[in-house]
Amino acid sequence: MSIIKHPTSARNIIKAINGNMVTITNAVLYYKGEDKTESITPEAFISDLEFYSESGIFADSIDFRYFRTGKEKLIIQAGNMSPYCECSILVEVCANDGVPGTM
Repeated sequence: MSIIKHPTSARNIIKAINGNMVTITNAVLYYKGEDKTESITPEAFISDLEFYSESGIFADSIDFRYFRTGKEKLIIQAGNMSPYCECSILVEVCANDGVPGTM
């Protein structure tokens, strides 16, 4: 059984984070083609995501997808499908009280 991954955008993710709909619980950078990972602080992820979102023509060049892993938990994946990215990012978020798990 495969997991249904829903497409989203950097702007939607920023809106969900800044609107206190979700809280980042973990963020990891995966190097493609290497067995190497690196933790990212939530603050660094948000800062980089906002910079990317404001980059103009490149603002839609990376794929963003999310899926549920529980009633209140979601996983966001970025850069998995892009041949131009040397890394992909996996971010775990938790929906805050009273917020449905969609972006």
